[in-house]
Amino acid sequence: MRITELDTAWLAAALKVDPSRVTGLESTPVGTGQVADTHRLLFQLDGTPESRVLKVTPESEVSRETGRLQACYLREVRFYQELAPTLPVRVPGLVDADVDDSITEFHLLIEDMTPCRQGDQLTGCTVAEVEAVLDEAARMHGPRWQDPTIADLPWLAVNVAARRPGPEIFADMFAGFRQRYDGRIEDEILAVGTRFFKNIEAYHHAQQTGPQTVTHGDFRPDNILFGGKDGEVPVTVVDWQTVDAGAPLLDVSYFVGGALSTEDRRANERALLERYLDELGRHGVTGYSWDDCWHDYAFFSLQNYVVGVGAAMSVKQTERGDKMFISMVRSAGFHALDVGALDLLERASATA
Repeated sequence: MRITELDTAWLAAALKVDPSRVTGLESTPVGTGQVADTHRLLFQLDGTPESRVLKVTPESEVSRETGRLQACYLREVRFYQELAPTLPVRVPGLVDADVDDSITEFHLLIEDMTPCRQGDQLTGCTVAEVEAVLDEAARMHGPRWQDPTIADLPWLAVNVAARRPGPEIFADMFAGFRQRYDGRIEDEILAVGTRFFKNIEAYHHAQQTGPQTVTHGDFRPDNILFGGKDGEVPVTVVDWQTVDAGAPLLDVSYFVGGALSTEDRRANERALLERYLDELGRHGVTGYSWDDCWHDYAFFSLQNYVVGVGAAMSVKQTERGDKMFISMVRSAGFHALDVGALDLLERASATA
């Protein structure tokens, strides 16, 4: 579906009400997503003001093809339909959703959490906000921890190769990235990428070993709503286009590394990780030690790097996007150097 197809008849059908009950429909673009178009809908139902959020296929051909190749639209629709009801993590309530056989045309009509504040990768989060988000991460990861039925969901396997490209593809993307952002990133941070992408297959392999659970896959500030429904809902997790079965600490390391300044991360990451591990225990997780947790956190500190490079070279270029991708790569570079991620990765690659 495209936003140009929206009218009161379509909305009434999605709400499962008679078209005569829906009037005064208005739509306004919201959010900063680059793979789908998102709009807030204001309308009246039987004369009473209502609102919902609608995500649809984007007009940008580049973004649309990225969404298709990475099965983004299929995964988000199926998450809301099949996985969200099994997890206590707070997400917007589902109203209506569908995706066509080409996995390109889709719509997702969900609860409107406004008034709220969307997180911002560029301005980051406070330590208290990160604590609250990691509590939600435990609610996402804990209930389906080591649940083998997750991997059996057929839609998680669609176009998986396109979502995890090999070293040759990443080498080409990284070369383009370096050229585009020449002079805007330190040499020591670019050197991290040179070592990292030579071993990207070991990085992908590690995501499928160790503890497995439901993962968000793009767990960063821009995909968090704070203070939803005028403060009633402290944290809401949105944008589930990258949901997968994988390594839980990838989400955690990705969020902490991207949400905090380098200085705040260094000062607080151990305490934050201890809090997350304790919260996992409250959701029934056992047998996952501190050493295991820290190892996985350090290993996946590179996630902001891979997403920053991959997204920069896959979606429509914008000024804000450029700033965000540079920020992600710089944060990840310092994060990886601080925790010894490259040594862990190269050892894993050598033994693979």
